[in-house]
Amino acid sequence: ADLHHLPFEEQSFDFVYSIGVLHHLPDPETAFRNLLRFLKPGGQVHIYLYWQPEGQPIKRALLAAASAIRRITTHIPHRLLYGLSYPAAVAAFASFVWPYQLLSAAGLNQIAERLPMKQYAQYPFRVCVNYQFDRFSAPIEYRYTRQEVLGWMERADLDEITIRPNFGWCATGRKK
Repeated sequence: ADLHHLPFEEQSFDFVYSIGVLHHLPDPETAFRNLLRFLKPGGQVHIYLYWQPEGQPIKRALLAAASAIRRITTHIPHRLLYGLSYPAAVAAFASFVWPYQLLSAAGLNQIAERLPMKQYAQYPFRVCVNYQFDRFSAPIEYRYTRQEVLGWMERADLDEITIRPNFGWCATGRKK
C-alpha cells in the first residue's frame, strides 16, 4: 500500500514498524509522520533507517561510489541487474567479508571490526547478492546520523525514545 494512503483506520494499531522503506522515499520524515496517524495513543513505533557513517572516510567513500553507480543501475532491467548482483557480491565478499573472517580468526578483531559489510559473514552468500540488488535498484537512498533520527522522534512528540545502532539506526518511541 502507499504509505500516504494506507487502507486502515487511523489509531488502529498498537505497534507500527517500518524496516528498510522510509529511507527510499522522496520525503522520508513525512512518510514516518503519516505512519503515526495509525498508531493508537500509547502505541509503539519502530523504524530502521540507513546510517550515515560518521568519522569513517572509507565507508563514506564506498557509499558515494555506490550512489554514483546507482545513477546507472536504476535504469537497467531488473533481470539484468540481478545477474550483475552476483559479481558485485563476489567483489564484496572478496574485499570485505573474507578479510573480516580471516582477521577475526587470526585474533585481529580491532582491525576486522572496522571493515564494512562484516555483517554478511554470518549469512549465506545469496543474502549478499540480494543486498547488492537492493543497493543498486533503489533510485532513492537517504542516510541519517543518530542526531537526525532523534530529531524525527522528538518532532513527532514521542515518549520513551530509544535509538540503537544495528548496521543502521533502529529507533523506537511511544505515542503519547
